[in-house]
Amino acid sequence: MASINFHRPSCTFATTQSLLRAHPHPPQGWNSSPLGLISKICACPGQQKVSHELFAVPTNREQSSSANDSKPQGAAAANHPASHAASPSPPTTSSATPESVSSFKALPPPLSPEVLVSEALSGQLLSNAKRVFPKVAWGPTQLVQVMAWSTALAVVSVTAAATTPQASVLLASDELRSAAVRHLGLETLCCCLTIAVLYMGLRRSKPRSAGLFRYDVSPQLAMTVVALAAVSYPLADPVLYGIWSGVEQAFGLSNQLPDPGVTLVTQLRDASAGGDGVSIAMHVVASCIVGPFWEETFWRGFFLASLTRVLPPWSCVAISSTVFAGLHLGPGNILPIGALSAICDVLYLRTCTLAAPLILHAGWNAYQLAGILLANKDSFV
Repeated sequence: MASINFHRPSCTFATTQSLLRAHPHPPQGWNSSPLGLISKICACPGQQKVSHELFAVPTNREQSSSANDSKPQGAAAANHPASHAASPSPPTTSSATPESVSSFKALPPPLSPEVLVSEALSGQLLSNAKRVFPKVAWGPTQLVQVMAWSTALAVVSVTAAATTPQASVLLASDELRSAAVRHLGLETLCCCLTIAVLYMGLRRSKPRSAGLFRYDVSPQLAMTVVALAAVSYPLADPVLYGIWSGVEQAFGLSNQLPDPGVTLVTQLRDASAGGDGVSIAMHVVASCIVGPFWEETFWRGFFLASLTRVLPPWSCVAISSTVFAGLHLGPGNILPIGALSAICDVLYLRTCTLAAPLILHAGWNAYQLAGILLANKDSFV
């Protein structure tokens, strides 16, 4: 579609008069004055949906007519300064669209399996993530406050886990059920504390108004995450898990690392053997809903987003995934958890919604629980 080059002197007052003659009744909300029309068109040339004629270049007849209207007549023409100047060159037309006139660049398309593969192969995934991810709404003061309160949160969580009565004390008549209650209760406590800390520290910044801490999901995005999970889950476990376990055994580290998942494995097997479906359901809710929700909200929603304030996307992903894997330290865990965390980081930066990494995280935990209950798996990665 032809357009007027608004950045050149050819867009004159006479040209605007031609536009106004072609459109004596402009669309509702438009300023009908020449300067108002120019400012309205130049303000958002890539977004206004107007007719072709409004952006059409005036014909030579209209240009000559406008020039004759503004040319002095009679004796005044001899003394007019314009009569001694060289005749202006005809207006320069451009074949560029209104979008090219503006400095605005179209955002990349929403993430789909095809777009994900295309951007990953072309190396544009993180560059597009940088273009679409919103600016962090909180400043250094809020960052320090939330991190200080988060440290207190970690201390409270560890203390609660250490001092909470064990399963045999909670429900002496049903140890399996009490273990499930304890698991769900601790995850719920961490979730409530996380929400409280983030709200108290960031409420004045209004991060949701800036596009942060969103959880919306479309069917296309859900399908993309499911397709990504179908590829990444088997790659992480058993492939990456087996490779890193072999490295740890070669260096004699397997027996020296803590295994936080061994207790859950034992509790799930006992509940399955005892036919306690309620206990299994409580473990599933704690591991696949409550746990992933507060972890993704704090880690991806706050920590990773805070890194984008000062670092490029690839550095943010490297730091976030490394620290996240370190917090889940266990036999064979570092490599698969680090890889999955990096995928969650990229998903959040590219889609700007926590629903994408949340679905992947919850699905991974469900994948592990299914392996324990159905395939007699002896580890929770």
